[in-house]
Amino acid sequence: MDHDLAPGAEGALRRALEAGFHVVFASNAPFEKVRDWLGCFGFQVADAARVGPAEAPLRAYGRAGKQELGDRPERMELGGRSIRVDRPRYRALLERERPDLVVGDVVSLDLSLPIALRRRGEAGAPRAVALALHRHTPPWVRALVGGEVDAAVTCPSELPDLLLRAREARPVGGQASSPGSAQGCGASASQPSASDSPIE
Repeated sequence: MDHDLAPGAEGALRRALEAGFHVVFASNAPFEKVRDWLGCFGFQVADAARVGPAEAPLRAYGRAGKQELGDRPERMELGGRSIRVDRPRYRALLERERPDLVVGDVVSLDLSLPIALRRRGEAGAPRAVALALHRHTPPWVRALVGGEVDAAVTCPSELPDLLLRAREARPVGGQASSPGSAQGCGASASQPSASDSPIE
């Protein structure tokens, strides 16, 4: 099987880890697939279901269950759409990790719940939310950038700077590149601080 990463992804991940950030992937694929994929590039990936936020700088949740809905039909309006945000497994993950930045390419699965938590000021809300753009990203999703979505990511090499700005609680928007092809990483990240435990 040919393993490949989007251009710039390997270097961006190395720079983030070297800068002291903890990076977590939340994937609906099995953990072993994420581990083996990144392992081909020399990364050591811990199973986030078994290893806590303070125990490893690079972790992954396999079968993260972001698509699983709860019993309450909780919705939010976003971009003129009504999106369900009662995703209990994903919420528990966000509350555990307390990320500075959440990056994803699917609004309903990756970004709607983090945005809802931030709107309400609830536990697990990230400081920043970024959209990984693809050529096929619909116009209504692109229009969210600069509003409830802080930034667009067209190349993984942009992520380390976004992480730094999110950590320093500065606005991360305003530097989105023109839309192009990018791979969504479904990841969140933050840097350890004296006041809280290391996260993603």
